[in-house]
Amino acid sequence: MVVLERDDLLAPTAFRSSGYGALNLIWAVSPSFSVGVEALYGRHELQNGREGDVTRLLASLKYDFVR
Repeated sequence: MVVLERDDLLAPTAFRSSGYGALNLIWAVSPSFSVGVEALYGRHELQNGREGDVTRLLASLKYDFVR
């Protein structure tokens, strides 16, 4: 996490803080097939106190044709 002090000399829309986290799981079902899932979370705040966050979920399938 990164946090800057509030400063009246900065524009109200200038960066103040942010944080980010990720979790990634992969399961090898067989030697040539795997399944994965990833969850991401991020938060951002501006000098004027406005903030927002986002959550993403991704999934993947992998099959190796050549073994």
